[in-house]
Amino acid sequence: MQKLKNLRLIEMQLLIVPALLALVGMLLVILVPRQQVQWEAKDLWTSFVFIGLLIGTHLALTLGLPKADQLLLPLVSALTVFGLIMSQRLQTDGGSRDGIASKQLLWIGLGYLVFVITALGLRNLLLFKRYKYTFMLVGLVLTAAAAVFGTEINGARLWFRLGAFNFQPGELLKICLVIFLAGYLDENRLLISPQRGRGFFNLPPLPYLGPMVAIWGISMVLLFVQKDLGPAELFFGVFLIMLYVASGRASYVIAGLLVFAVSSVIAYNAFDYVQNRITAWINPWPYAQGRSYQIVQALFSFANGGIFGQGLSSGAPYFIPEVHTDYVYAAIGEEVGLAGTLGIIGLNLLLFYRGFHVALKTSNGFYQYLAIGLVALLGLQTFIIMGGVTKLIPLTGMTLPFISYGGSSILINFFIAGLLVRISASD
Repeated sequence: MQKLKNLRLIEMQLLIVPALLALVGMLLVILVPRQQVQWEAKDLWTSFVFIGLLIGTHLALTLGLPKADQLLLPLVSALTVFGLIMSQRLQTDGGSRDGIASKQLLWIGLGYLVFVITALGLRNLLLFKRYKYTFMLVGLVLTAAAAVFGTEINGARLWFRLGAFNFQPGELLKICLVIFLAGYLDENRLLISPQRGRGFFNLPPLPYLGPMVAIWGISMVLLFVQKDLGPAELFFGVFLIMLYVASGRASYVIAGLLVFAVSSVIAYNAFDYVQNRITAWINPWPYAQGRSYQIVQALFSFANGGIFGQGLSSGAPYFIPEVHTDYVYAAIGEEVGLAGTLGIIGLNLLLFYRGFHVALKTSNGFYQYLAIGLVALLGLQTFIIMGGVTKLIPLTGMTLPFISYGGSSILINFFIAGLLVRISASD
């Protein structure tokens, strides 16, 4: 019986689902434009490579971490295959090997490699805790360098250009911030908890709270300088969640939300690009041919999708600029409808639940904070981009984890998944 458990049979059976999705989804994307049932094996080469990645990753975990969580990899793979299918659907080159689907597959392959190296190679995650200030410093320096020397795209200076690829240090800064907060909160857990009464907020001693708030504040300033509002919201939310988990004080959350409200008003009055985002969110229709063009087209896509969608390769997602990155959720909504978008939400909720399960299962305080912070990163980023595309909240330029096209985000998301798998096998 123990040998059967070591084979990770649950994971193996669940991986059949993304494997079948890869085959069926790619077939639909290929056959619908042709309007005939005629295809060759080479048409599905991306699916075969993806299935090979699933098999290789499963075997690596079976041999190296047989007792690790068996649901994380299937959930991540199910989300990833949606991104691969949509990349194939949205490219206009007929599926050539230099199109965005091929590039997406390359990043996915590197992502699974990062996943395996992280899960199997990082045997002592407590080193992250020991060098938390170093990680934070590296993240801040790279982000600051991008703000000064980086490449400006769509009005934001966020990237370093490395040959044919762009690297976004802000993606790395997310991980560095969570590592720092997890290490700092674990070391100062008792001190962060309220020690002396100060009315409703009952603040802890400032010398212990100060370094954490200062480093978080520097990160926020850098992101505002870069005009990168999405990660600024993300960092703020992760900071509040981790602080609440460590202290158990709802008053911190209330105070944080008040600070967020005040800072939002200040930013609205101080920065034109913030005003434009808010105006386009409140009433995009007067600017439908200008700055609100993307969000208006996204809303039309969701409306056109209805309950079950137009069908893969039967929609018109090309009306949305950058649809394969920021707006891939709108393309999914048009082609597979409300049912498909709810499926994406369900997969994400299961992934977040499993991540919190990993956090609750481990007895190591640093691992708990790290897992909670990583899940909060994924959860808040998913909410921010889904909420922005559906006009629930103001739109910010971020990627949908595991689904949107993009190299830096895919690698970082697989790194997060690898850390969660590593933590799940820690006890």
